[in-house]
Amino acid sequence: MSWLQAPKANQAPGKRPRRDPEKSAASKLDYETKRKRNFLPSWTEKFPWLRYTEEAGEEYMMYCSTCRSLPDIADTLVVPLIHCLTLLPLLSRIHISCTVKAVWKDYPALARQFKTAADDTSSRSDTERQKFRGLHKLLTSTGFLADLATMKDVLRELKSLSLKLQRRETSLVDASCYIQQTIDVLTAMKISGAKSTQKVEEGIATGMFKDVELSESRPKINRLQFYQSIIDSLKKRLPEPDLVRMLKPLDKRFWPEQRSALILYGENEARALAKVLGEPAREAIEEFRDYKLENKSLGKALQKLQTASKTFLPTSAECERGFSAVNSTDTDKRNKLREKSLFSHLFVDINGPPLEQFDPQPFLRSWIKAGHKPSTSWVPGPKAKKKPPRSLWSLLHLHSTDSAKSLIVNRNFATHPDHLP
Repeated sequence: MSWLQAPKANQAPGKRPRRDPEKSAASKLDYETKRKRNFLPSWTEKFPWLRYTEEAGEEYMMYCSTCRSLPDIADTLVVPLIHCLTLLPLLSRIHISCTVKAVWKDYPALARQFKTAADDTSSRSDTERQKFRGLHKLLTSTGFLADLATMKDVLRELKSLSLKLQRRETSLVDASCYIQQTIDVLTAMKISGAKSTQKVEEGIATGMFKDVELSESRPKINRLQFYQSIIDSLKKRLPEPDLVRMLKPLDKRFWPEQRSALILYGENEARALAKVLGEPAREAIEEFRDYKLENKSLGKALQKLQTASKTFLPTSAECERGFSAVNSTDTDKRNKLREKSLFSHLFVDINGPPLEQFDPQPFLRSWIKAGHKPSTSWVPGPKAKKKPPRSLWSLLHLHSTDSAKSLIVNRNFATHPDHLP
């Protein structure tokens, strides 16, 4: 064993040998290089557009590697770019949407900064100037700009879809409609191009984009193939069609407008859903007819079907909210909470109203009426024993009798002038 060996000459007895910082940094660099070498090629072969993201991460990682680059451009760049530039080249560390949006918005400022740094011979070395010259060439190329516009258009639609699916009121039927709508939008964008792509095409035709001169190069992303890959991925994430088909008749938005078509609409789906949930099918169909034709309230069986339809969650956002509540509630400082108390805390945290709308007075009254004491009703710790100063009181009584009597008389006279002693 290494810890049984005798200490070296420059090592104090009983202490571990100190690691060489240069060897540690070199081994860490080798590990990151091997990890990147083993991880990225397999994915970039399947998805060529990931090469663009990896190059963007390396580009901005090198750009913000020194702090002196940021103050020079802080007045011309918006704050989100300062946060987004602190990226690592690994794909898992890159926030693609934030990066693309920041580069698109501050494209002229970035090009001007790269050009200034490339021509700075007084404070930068030849290696740094060469790197910034390469960054400027890549940023002002038409291929990079076309890839940037494609990524921006797609990420805008995917971000909007993600926010819709994470809402608490989104049902499984709503999620299916949102995903299908996004698929239709991306299909149209694939053919005609979106807003950012059209702007870039106009700039490439004139050779200028946002007052920055462009150089000719080929884009690395096949736009049609990229759009089709996103569309195929979304189609695989559509909810189960049979389940959505059974849940649609319970939503009034999908009812036909003509009464003749509404008479038998959705009865087969309601019967199938009732059988799946173990409810009486005939009773559910009769209540469904009264609900859609006579505009009556939901019956007992149909109410159960309606409630069960809301339990089908389209995403895991609600589970993630629950895990977040567990992490914020069950902490090391609260490790003495009982299981029942912890469950009550989580229930209020997940399902309760916001803090500014919460009225604690009814719960506080019930807590005190149950025999519990408020936390301010006692002072923690041992009580201090105070000895009353009786000797001082007696001394004041002996020497101040006359003055005390005069004070009492004056006070009584000021209060009741008609009653004199």
